[in-house]
Amino acid sequence: MVEGQTRVEKEGEALRLLALEIRPQKAGFAVFEGATLLDWGVRDYGPTPAFRRIGTLLSLYAPSVIVIRRRHYLKHGDTVARVVQSIKRGAQRKSISVQSLDAHRIRAFFKQQGCESKHAASTLLAEWFPELAWKLPPERKPWQPEPHNTLLFDAVAIAVTFLIAQS
Repeated sequence: MVEGQTRVEKEGEALRLLALEIRPQKAGFAVFEGATLLDWGVRDYGPTPAFRRIGTLLSLYAPSVIVIRRRHYLKHGDTVARVVQSIKRGAQRKSISVQSLDAHRIRAFFKQQGCESKHAASTLLAEWFPELAWKLPPERKPWQPEPHNTLLFDAVAIAVTFLIAQS
């Protein structure tokens, strides 16, 4: 990932991290073990209770920690806040730590890396994790909707920022 970066460990073993980018009808996720990207994707949950769709990730990957981007929800705030609360309750039942990472901190980290836009940050992540390169969405115009795969790059950005901050 980044030269000289240390593996994040917890009690002698690599930390298993689940990073989530929550939106009203879908969530991007990235699973890391230490600095190794294990899995990634986007889960649509629509009218299905969100925790049922996202909760399967907790059972499948058994993370040590979940990291969610903290932000001020302007549009659809109640929906996203309810999803985050259900994830926190489910994680608490499984004794999984839930951390939140401020959106400003994520942007600041990528700005230090020379990334002025979300697409530049996604491109950098695709360079660090070549397995994601084929998922890199094209740069969007201001009038275009955000591509579906952007959520998975947002989740990876959350995880990378968290891992760097912890090392």
